[in-house]
Amino acid sequence: MKEVQWVPSPYFGEQRKGNPKAKNARFRVDNVVVGDEPIEVFINDKKVAEIVITK
Repeated sequence: MKEVQWVPSPYFGEQRKGNPKAKNARFRVDNVVVGDEPIEVFINDKKVAEIVITK
């Protein structure tokens, strides 16, 4: 499990002014090793996405 750092997303924040969370819509994770399985994204112990990274 890795912790993420939320980073500013000014463009997305401008497009979605009614959503205060949109201004930090991107995140950064260091030292991720790409494998054959998708990366599972959890927020507050709830799986919200799978990300597939291909080489």
